[in-house]
Formats: sequence, structure tokens, C-alpha cells
Amino acid sequence: MLRTLALRPLLVSRHRTLRHFLFEALYASGHTGLLLSRDGADIFVHDSRDRGPGRELFIRGTQDAGKVEAAIRLLREAGYPPIVRFADIGANIGTICIPAVSRGFAATAVALEAVPDIVRLLKANILPMVWRTGFRLCMPPPGSVGVRRFGSH
Repeated sequence: MLRTLALRPLLVSRHRTLRHFLFEALYASGHTGLLLSRDGADIFVHDSRDRGPGRELFIRGTQDAGKVEAAIRLLREAGYPPIVRFADIGANIGTICIPAVSRGFAATAVALEAVPDIVRLLKANILPMVWRTGFRLCMPPPGSVGVRRFGSH
């Protein structure tokens, strides 16, 4: 409990250098567990051992949502119709597909992820958005692990 109270100000800090050193210290310590990180209104659960998107998310907040927004803006400026269904192949923990739907860039999304441990994190990340927005989460049939589909249908 005391350790949690001492770490709390560090974990909620948005200071990137501090969060960088904190993540590296957690990683070096061999800590295995889940971390929560925020990207705007979206909150993501990720593995403390994730050296890819989870690390970037913890330190900076993801930059994926900004990339999606820029790409969709370019499509709209070029005259393409609004995106009805957004497909995220290799969705990882959902840092692209979740903001695409939660920020109104797409009406629905299909998130595909093949790694079972990451699928569990993807599901955990999609559920708060479902509760917050009333979107429906469609679970795949047994044996088709890795497919998550969400959004208004």
C-alpha cells in the first residue's frame, strides 16, 4: 500500500522524461503487470513488458490517434465518403481503432489481432468505450480467437 501511494504521483504525471525513466525502471525491475495509460479521453490497459505501443503509450500517450485523424482528414479533403467501417488489421491493444470510433472518424470498427494475450488487452480496452458510448461489442464464435468487432451496428 505504501509503495502504491508513493508511486501514484509518478504514474499520473504527464511529464514525459519522468514517465520514460519510470517505464524503464519498471521494465528493468522485472515488474510484470498491467499499466493504465491515457490518450485524450481514451484509457488503455497494456502490459508493463510491452516495448512497442505500450511503452510509447505510457511515455507520450499514443500518437496513433493523430495519425488516423490526419489520414481521414486527407481522405475527406480528397472527396472520399465518410468511413462507415474501419478495419484495424494487427490491432494490438487498439490504439488506432478505438480512437477512430470514439472520436467519430468512423461509425464502426473491426479489430483483428492474432496474439491471444494481446486479444485479452484489446478486449479490455474496447469494453470501456462500449460502456461509455453504448456501442455494441460482438464476440467471435468459440475457436476464432483474435477477432473483435465493435461499434454501432
